[in-house]
Amino acid sequence: VKTMKAGEKAVVTVEPEWGADSYRYPIYEFKNKSTKLSIEKDMTLRFELELLSFTPCEEGFEKDSWEMSAVEKIEAAKKRKDRGNHYYKLLNYKEAAHRYDKMVDLLLYMDSEQNLSDEQKVEVAALRTAGQLNLAQSRLKLGEFSDAVKSCTAVLEKDPRNVKALFRRAQGYAGLSEFEKAKADFTLALELEPANEEIQQEHQRFLRKQVEYIKKEKTIYAKMFNAKKKASPLSEMQQGSSAAA
Repeated sequence: VKTMKAGEKAVVTVEPEWGADSYRYPIYEFKNKSTKLSIEKDMTLRFELELLSFTPCEEGFEKDSWEMSAVEKIEAAKKRKDRGNHYYKLLNYKEAAHRYDKMVDLLLYMDSEQNLSDEQKVEVAALRTAGQLNLAQSRLKLGEFSDAVKSCTAVLEKDPRNVKALFRRAQGYAGLSEFEKAKADFTLALELEPANEEIQQEHQRFLRKQVEYIKKEKTIYAKMFNAKKKASPLSEMQQGSSAAA
């Protein structure tokens, strides 16, 4: 598809072992307005593709990751980070998260590459950490707290005292109402950077949220308890005996 021009057609042949999963899904069905096609597990498939139109990639043409050298991967990661920062500044957190996610994916397994210099290893580690932290921040803005926690945890597995990761994971846990975990991360982050005003302010908001949550929980449980008490047979009997007396 990369080499095709708008209006061009291509024929794609798919051998039986790639066309259907004989263990789980022996038959596939493709539907549109005019046709219904059932695909058996032993069929060879032949598709005709037509490229109707395309939108040029903002970052320009980019090789597949397996085709890139270490230097090319590092440069591509920097470009993805820059595009992510661009979208984040525009408050387009969804696009920002998408760019940071692509950046992290590109760098994820570079530690295993044999031809990296010590300097490149340091640069890759720093870029990967920045990408994961930026991805976490974008996820927080989107309210995707579980994913934010995962990104921060990936950083903390390699750097347990990373303050930004602790701070953002604390916010993610707070968003999930996992208050004990949030408290632990806030506490450690403040121990490492006690003068950090942003963490102090967010910690105070967290404490207020925790108090409000506990109050709501108490109110809910009190209503449930009262409702059960009123509906219990013993309560009705006591009311009846009281009225008879």
